Amino acid sequence: FLPFSAGEDSLGRQALRLREISQDCAAGVRLALDSGRWLGAHVQVHYFDTGLDTAGVLKCNSAALDSLYDRVDIAVGPLRRSAFKEVRSWPKVKGATHLVLTDLGAAMADQSPGVLFPYTQAGPKMELLAQRVAEQHAGERVMLLASGDIRNLDNEDAFRAAWAKSDVDSTTTLVEVEVSSRGLGALRDSLTD
Repeated sequence: FLPFSAGEDSLGRQALRLREISQDCAAGVRLALDSGRWLGAHVQVHYFDTGLDTAGVLKCNSAALDSLYDRVDIAVGPLRRSAFKEVRSWPKVKGATHLVLTDLGAAMADQSPGVLFPYTQAGPKMELLAQRVAEQHAGERVMLLASGDIRNLDNEDAFRAAWAKSDVDSTTTLVEVEVSSRGLGALRDSLTD
């Protein structure tokens, strides 16, 4: 279940991120299919667009799956939480193993039997990042952009906690700068590596 219309020429920041995740997953799906053929597996792959039309409704719907020979065995995607909930309610998807493409956290899979999510959550990565920054930037002032966005809270907390436990040089300081989540993208674009 693709999270956007494949034919769109221009995509926003979020749609570009969704496409990047989808393309990563598509590469894995192709690899799995190629491996399965050697074992005699027969797999039919269908693509459905869960992007929104101009009325704000999913472009595909439950009726679009009626053309399938049988129920869905494995559903991959979508990335948006609202679309995920709707797709999971469709008769031909109920009972399927659902591989959720998301970096929003484990909450997507909680209390949902048969739901898996392939993306490593960022908390452990943030802890490693804090340790790395402490090692590489001794004597410098480190700036943490704290957006307060619900999707970033765990990551920001993970960085702070790891920073407090890291072997930080006494002349190294962590400075937090609050930014709105809406303005975070523009600020991030204006910063150098």
